[in-house]
Formats: sequence, structure tokens, C-alpha cells
Amino acid sequence: MADAGEVRTPGCGYPAGFADGDRADEASALHRRRLAYGCLVAITSAGLSAWLGFIVSGNGQTVLDVALVLSFLMKLLWVSSVFWSAAIGFILRRSTRDPISPVLPPFARIRGDEPMLFRTAIVMTIRDEDAKRVFAHMQVVRTSIDATGFGDRFDYFLLSDSMTPKAIAAEHDEMTSLRKSSPGTNLIYRRRDTNIDYKAGNLHDFCQRWGERYEFMAVLDADSVMSGEAILRLVRIMQAAPRLGILQSMIDCVLPPTAIARVFEFGHRHVWHNYILGSVWWQDERCQYRGHNALIRVAAYAAHGRMNDGDGAYNTGRHVMCFDQIEAALLHRAGFEVRELPIGGGSYEGMPSTLVDFLGRYRRWCQGDLINLRLLALPGLRTMDKYHLAGVAQRFLGWPAVVLFVTLAVYAVLAWPPDTPFPKANAAALYASFAVLYLTPRMLGLADAMLAGARRYGGFPRLALGALTELLFNMLFVPVAMVAISWFIIRFLFGYRSSWLPQRRQSYRSPLKETVLALWPQTLLGFGLSAALAVAAPAALPWFAPFLGALVLAIPFGVLTGSRGFSASMERLRICAMPEEIAPPVELVDLGRLDREGNGQ
Repeated sequence: MADAGEVRTPGCGYPAGFADGDRADEASALHRRRLAYGCLVAITSAGLSAWLGFIVSGNGQTVLDVALVLSFLMKLLWVSSVFWSAAIGFILRRSTRDPISPVLPPFARIRGDEPMLFRTAIVMTIRDEDAKRVFAHMQVVRTSIDATGFGDRFDYFLLSDSMTPKAIAAEHDEMTSLRKSSPGTNLIYRRRDTNIDYKAGNLHDFCQRWGERYEFMAVLDADSVMSGEAILRLVRIMQAAPRLGILQSMIDCVLPPTAIARVFEFGHRHVWHNYILGSVWWQDERCQYRGHNALIRVAAYAAHGRMNDGDGAYNTGRHVMCFDQIEAALLHRAGFEVRELPIGGGSYEGMPSTLVDFLGRYRRWCQGDLINLRLLALPGLRTMDKYHLAGVAQRFLGWPAVVLFVTLAVYAVLAWPPDTPFPKANAAALYASFAVLYLTPRMLGLADAMLAGARRYGGFPRLALGALTELLFNMLFVPVAMVAISWFIIRFLFGYRSSWLPQRRQSYRSPLKETVLALWPQTLLGFGLSAALAVAAPAALPWFAPFLGALVLAIPFGVLTGSRGFSASMERLRICAMPEEIAPPVELVDLGRLDREGNGQ
């Protein structure tokens, strides 16, 4: 049993030496970092956009040229920002022995053996989920924390917003079974009769009922798993930084149920780790909050995590889907820091099972982020808060911008004056430059994986094969997602709204009918634009083949990547294997065992 030390009551203060230092001398350095990053993104985006303008300027169609450049720029801003954040992150990771402390000062103040000074609540919000899996996830987290020797500092809460009788009955059955097997359990289960404000309302209800007992709460989603050591690390950092309101962990996706989830995570992770480290470098005290797998200071959240009467017309009382963005902005507005710990390991979540489910998740995110744009004028928000609100929306708006660009480019080819030569060499150079800009974050991630040891991914051959597989997958996946979001935004503008339904988290076959109904717009657009080029300008088809080919193949791609047989083959051959698959941490081993037991295997 570890020496837990004295347990302090929430708000009782911190020992000497734990107060934040004077950050005045850091303000100018942070300003320079942000200015440098902004200039890099702006110069890259403006330069490539001007290059495109020069290429198309000879067709004599000024309005079309402007539309092409603007739509290209809309996507380019996001691509440039990812490129430079990932590049900065890679340089930091590979040029210094300790890349974390300079970008997260509280990290330098902990040794890793500090006692737990306060009680912490582990809070999981659920809504019509598989009760057995939910209780299994919570059991794994609790077992892992108990193994650290600090289990008496933590309590556990399952906060349900379930509405279906089947889900409610299953939750009660699981809780009854747990109480019989563990009479003294410190797991509290509570279901609200009305799920006002959904997850955000659920958390605030927790704060009102139990918040005074706890200094921190670790917020988990239904598919979240965190190791005890990862949670303790967050607590120690928060104890060392009283101004820190939210500390977000770096989340990896594990136990992917299907091929599409497996390949998506393989590529996502290689961009993600460097990108987050680079982002933390210039975002500093206002990083991204992703809504779960994070530690939150309870008193700060309870007092400032909701809009108040002073917010006037912006405090409409309407449910906001992506409320995590708002919560972070509100805490930052109140003077608390929102930081992200750019260290992987020990913080996991699940992944959608099929292409259709991926697109459904993107639609929900897109809708929430677009609605959040109305809060840009919220009183008191700082520049970085507005950046996060606008930035996540701009990411999604960049997708229809690409669809518009491709459509306009096809029209430009068909309408290009026959007596005006097309600058093919110049256009090919721009094409290649954009591809390099887009793919470099992945290449840096792969380089980082090889430098850290390719054996973690099953050896260099498997890592290389995984990279090629993911590249092909990415070429097929991204255009499909872009058209899906474009179609959704068109309907959104005419009043359509997506519902936030419970996610299907386990492996299952992607039915052909469901896939066809979801992907017919991609197929129709792909065939339509391809046919137009084939008839009027067949020589231009190779230029558009990567994008249009993905649309034409959308339906078979969706069915294949969601099939059980294809997924099982990839798992058996360990194609796109993650380190947690090669050397599984005990938490994931326990979770897999509990899942098998729950399914009667």
C-alpha cells in the first residue's frame, strides 16, 4: 500500500511551493510562438493559393478563378495548420530530452511519487449503452487505480441518461449484481428521469449533488478506459497547478472492432502525437478539451462551466451537442487554464465500427461545431477561445470547400479556352506540393515510430505495410467523408438537424442496404463528374482520379471495411497493428477478458 498521506478537503489550499509562478516573463515568449506559428500558416496558405491563382488566371473567367482560389484556401488553412503543428511537435520530440516540461510547466513540478492530497471522482456518463460493457470499463479503471495503492482516494459514479426500458433494466441488473458481489462498493449509480442538456447537464447535476466532496473529477465516456497511473499523473499535475481547470489526456483508440477502425487509428495516431505536442507548444494555457478522458477541477466547473445571466441572448438554454468546446471557453474566461498533456499511453477510447458510423459521428460533430459559431460573440471570450470555436468549425467547412473546388475545377477544364495552353507543368508542381504538405504529418509520425522502435508495431515490415495500407485507405476514405459533410451542410442550411443517438460500439457487418442509402450521393457525384470528363476532356481524368475514384468506389469500400471476415484477416496478419496489440497493457487485457465473459465466450 502506497503512503497516501493526509487527505485535504476541497478548496482547503495547497502546500507551499505549489502555487503558480510568475508567468509575466513567459507572456512575451508565448506571443512570439503564436506569432511565428500564425505567420508560417498564413505564408504557406497564401503562397499556395497565389500559385493556384497564377495557374488559372489565363482562362479569362475571373469569377470562376476567384471561387477556385477561395475554396482551395478554405481547405489549405487547415492542412497548413496541421502540417506546422506536426512539424513543430516532431522537432520538439526529437531535439530535446524533455519535450513536455517546456510546453506544460506544471509537469516539471512533479516527481511522480507525490501523495494524493484530495479526493477524486471517476465519473462516467452513459445513455442507452450496453450495460455489461459500461460496468466492465468502470471495473477495469477501478482495478487499475486500486493497484496503485491510492484506491481510497477515489470514488466512482455512473451517471445515466438512459431512456429505453431495456437499457434501464440492464443497468439496474448490473448494479444489483455488483452490490451482491461487492457489498462495500464505492460505485454510485444514478439515473436522471429527464436528460436535460444531456452530458453537460448530467455533469452539472453531479456537481450539485456530490461536488463538494471532491477537488477533481475524471470524466469518462462509455467507451473510455484509463489506467490508474495515467489518472494519478493527471491528479499530480493538477495538484501542482491551482490555476489549472481542465487537464486533457492524449487519447488513443484501441481494440478496434473492424478494419476501418483499425486502419483509421493507425494513421490517426501517427499524425496525432506530433500534432498535439506542436499544438500545445503554441496554444499553451488554452489547449483543446475533447470532452472526456480529462481531469477537471470540480469547483471551477460547477461555478463557471455554464453560461450565466450576464451572457444575455447567447444563454438560450438550448442543448448544444459539442458543449465541451463551450465548457473549456467558459473556464478559460473565468481565469482557469485548459491544458493538454502530450504524452501517450494509458488513456483510451473506442472507435466507430463502419464507414456509415464514422460519417454519422462527423455529422454530429459538424452540427455541434457549426451551432457553436453563434457563441463567437459571447462576452468575455479571449482570442484563443474564439480560435477553438472557429477552428473546429473551419475544419469541417474545409471539406465542402474541397468538393466545391473539385466541381469547379471540372467545369474549368470543360470551359478552358481551346486556344489557351494549360500550364500542365506548373499545375503538376502545385499538385505535388499540396500532396507533400498533406502527407508530411503522416510521414513524420512514421519516422517517429521507427525512431522509437518499429518492433512496437510488430517490426519494420509490418509498420511499412501498415503505412501503405493506411495511405490507400485515406485516399478512399477522405473524399467520401468530404461529400457526406457537404451534403449534410446543405441539408443543415435548410433546417435539417442530426440526432445524437447512442453509438454502436461493437463489431458488426455493414449491411449493403444501409451502406447504399448512406453513400449514394458520393456514388452519384463520382460517376457524374467522371462521365463529364470522359466525354469532354478525357485527358484530364488522371488529375481527378484520386478524388473521383474514391467516390465511385464508396459503396464497395464501405461494405468491405465493415465486413467481419476482412477485419478478422487484418487482425490475424497484424496489418496496422498498434503497440497495445503487440504488448497489451493490463487494463486492455482485463477489458478483453471481461468482454468475453460478458458475451459468454
